Amino acid sequence: MTSRLRGQRWDAGAQAVGEDKTMMLPDVYFKPLTGDDVALLEQWLEPANVHGWLDFGSGRQKLSRLQLQALVSSKKNWARFYCDAEGRPIGFMCMVDIDNPMGSAEVFGLRGDLQNGPRHITTAAFINALATGFYDLDRSVMSTWVVASNRPSIQVHRKAGLTEVGRLRHRHVMAGERLDRVCFDITREEFGRLHPTAISEQGACYADWLAEHLAASQDDALTCRLC
Repeated sequence: MTSRLRGQRWDAGAQAVGEDKTMMLPDVYFKPLTGDDVALLEQWLEPANVHGWLDFGSGRQKLSRLQLQALVSSKKNWARFYCDAEGRPIGFMCMVDIDNPMGSAEVFGLRGDLQNGPRHITTAAFINALATGFYDLDRSVMSTWVVASNRPSIQVHRKAGLTEVGRLRHRHVMAGERLDRVCFDITREEFGRLHPTAISEQGACYADWLAEHLAASQDDALTCRLC
């Protein structure tokens, strides 16, 4: 089943990079991965100039097909292809540690098809993945890191409104070179103010979360008075 997430108008404000101060993000379609999709993901990850940006834990930058299948099917992770209007998979988005009791999760992604897809589709997919984490998975904060020399990826994170919170110096190795990792995060409230119309995979937006949160707070207050 593929979930369509409508496009939204995005005002970069203080996060503006280059000339894209205001733009219309395209519609995004999220698709859970099947067995055939895992084979495509494995193909995307094969080149060293793709998997070299990643770390799947303990310095592993490549996974076997079975390991990728475990990654995308684990209940601890949320993994989707993001597709264009024609239904073509364009890239991959993943959130890990989504059941962390402290309400956090880490997010990463990659663009596998560089020939198809509208402009800004990766930014749109990233924003809607964050919305899914905050509203569907009840995460309070989302974090990630990017290799310092990966300027296109850093630009996407800044466009999405994430805050640079520090660096892990010489933490990454790519093609024999030691590089820094730039760390980013964003809270649910920050995201809601920046992207009030961004919708999650299940169709929720910031207003929906606020209404539910307010109702829960009122119920808690009533319970306390009754006690």
